[in-house]
Amino acid sequence: MAHEDNHHLWRNGRYWWVAFVVIIGGVRQVRIRESLKTDDVETARERRDARIREYTSRPDCVVPLRLERRGQPTDRTTLDGPPPSAG
Repeated sequence: MAHEDNHHLWRNGRYWWVAFVVIIGGVRQVRIRESLKTDDVETARERRDARIREYTSRPDCVVPLRLERRGQPTDRTTLDGPPPSAG
């Protein structure tokens, strides 16, 4: 199991939790911290990804993530598709 597989996750007692920041309207930052209500790490990863996708699908929200995929760091605001271009 690679460390980055559990990025944004932590175990608090029996259950896994997720934490990340959402930028709303380009200015307001909101911290999201919530229980994923599971003690299974695979289920927690799926629920984490679903929650992040839910926020990134909103037109006024940006989730600034730093994800490591296959050893190559990329700045991403979604979990799908290529990283946004710099220019």
